[in-house]
Amino acid sequence: MDERIGAVVNEMAGEAPSGDLASALSTVQDIVEARERVASRTRADRISAAVMGLGYAAAAAACAARGHLPTAGEAVLLLALVALYAAAHRTEFVAAGGSTVPTEPVLVGLLLTAPLALVPLAVLVALQLGGTGVQESGTRWHQLQTRLISGWHCLGPVAVLAALPVGAPRLGSWPVYLLALLAQFMADAASAMLRCSALGVPPSRLVAPLRWTFAVDALLAPFGLCVVIAAHGSLAGLALLAAPIGLVRLLARDRSEQLAQAVTLGTAFTAAREQALVDPLTGLRNRRAWLEAIAEATDLLESDPSLVAVALTADVDGLKRINDSFGHEAGDELIQAMAQVLLDSAPAGSIVARLGGDEFGILMVMPGVEADLEHLPAAVRERMARQPPIHGHPLSASLGAAASPPAADVEHATRLADLAAAEDKLARRAGRD
Repeated sequence: MDERIGAVVNEMAGEAPSGDLASALSTVQDIVEARERVASRTRADRISAAVMGLGYAAAAAACAARGHLPTAGEAVLLLALVALYAAAHRTEFVAAGGSTVPTEPVLVGLLLTAPLALVPLAVLVALQLGGTGVQESGTRWHQLQTRLISGWHCLGPVAVLAALPVGAPRLGSWPVYLLALLAQFMADAASAMLRCSALGVPPSRLVAPLRWTFAVDALLAPFGLCVVIAAHGSLAGLALLAAPIGLVRLLARDRSEQLAQAVTLGTAFTAAREQALVDPLTGLRNRRAWLEAIAEATDLLESDPSLVAVALTADVDGLKRINDSFGHEAGDELIQAMAQVLLDSAPAGSIVARLGGDEFGILMVMPGVEADLEHLPAAVRERMARQPPIHGHPLSASLGAAASPPAADVEHATRLADLAAAEDKLARRAGRD
């Protein structure tokens, strides 16, 4: 499996941005999470890495056993190309469609100038050299196996060129070379699919990186072929294969700086947006976040009719009296105490918000069979009763709850909850009188 695709499979990277701000921020967040993630190695990951990695090592050894020992000149050329391949493997350019490493021209050089039976073994050595010193997760043994998975793509062209030998490299043999390139793509795709199946990654996630990898390799392969033909086996001529490595390295450095800036700006934007949705006194969501939650709940109910949105509103009692008698700091204590009560009472996944002043709200979406308009207000009242008094004032609030359905929509349900809270206030006031 090509190392560019392997990175996508092993890291399970996010999809490419669609162009709008939300998708761009999502992509930046994917990058941040990928950088911070400490990969957890599952049993399926370990088994697939061992089978595919050691399987490639066995295939490379079997190929080498069928060949002959290289001459001194072939050995020097082979070592030089291995070093170039390792350098290319370490030179990565990250793009939206995938990542690029300029190994293809060097692979062409190996296939057309080195002893063909030794090419898989040369790629194996180059992959290990290229991965040395690179930060990787897992044990050392697992790292060695994972690197080897990237070598499978070279077996396709090796098989084609072994079955259809063309002699000295020449442009007239382009049909065979094209067939070898297609065999490389097929081996690449097959190994990637196998790895995906083992890791439980949907095959659809491979479409973009495969398309990107194949396009890059299809463009770089002719360059490698032209260099090989022009070099006539000269080591100095084959040094031109390093040109794409230098070019991609320069582009990667610039891209890395841009990516770092994008991550910094995206993280700052996300933090600022989160801050804009938080009430500074209580740490709860604010009214703006509450309105966004209503819109999201509306979309959920439209997509799944079996769901129900339940809204609860709370209007704290006595805030003005506390403020007038003990000052606004005491009023803040009352608001914060109520916020904590609602947080402790709300089910997981609920949105708890301070809507302004002494008004609060809880919004949750759940299966209709679980909806219970009496449970949440009862839980809030029970927690308020256990709360210590604030400057001698017991914590209390008017509560109202409603659901959609039967309300026409989520916004209508929140208005009904407001009305129910107002009726609760009047009823409690009449009871005290």
